[in-house]
Amino acid sequence: MIRDYSRSEMLEIWRKRAGFETAEESCNVEVYDGMDVNQFLEQRMRRWYLELLDRGDQRVTDVEDVYASCHTEPYSGGCTKLSVPLMTRKLISCRLPGWKRAAAPEEGTTALLAREGNPYCRADSLHPRVLSFQNYYLCFPAANPDFGIPEEVMVTTDTGPELYRVDDGVLADINVF
Repeated sequence: MIRDYSRSEMLEIWRKRAGFETAEESCNVEVYDGMDVNQFLEQRMRRWYLELLDRGDQRVTDVEDVYASCHTEPYSGGCTKLSVPLMTRKLISCRLPGWKRAAAPEEGTTALLAREGNPYCRADSLHPRVLSFQNYYLCFPAANPDFGIPEEVMVTTDTGPELYRVDDGVLADINVF
């Protein structure tokens, strides 16, 4: 089950996994010349979470439909340019108006762009194609311009360092060191 964890809750889980769980809570011991364990663990924790989002495994991270906040525009070559919100880490799939099914993104290459220029190899509404580039996506075939917004855009999003939205089962895979 996907659950929300605050930064302090997640840090406590990471502290326990690293072996820094305190047995006695009635006293404090502070060391001023050593390494800041919390800062070290927070950096590792943040990197772990972003890698989890970048993999886009729908079983362990929260995947949401952000179609309403996406922007599409006609692009040359018979395709549609799709822009997603800034907090998006990974596009899982999208479906434009007129498409029969959703398509997962592929890395955009010149060979794939050339293939879309060939009328015999071009994607159609039954077999759509989404090519991923640095800041945008090209969707083949072009969406019907009368409909405007996409029907579905499934993404993983980063809500910032204060909130971690993950499945409980993935916490067992945390490797601190």
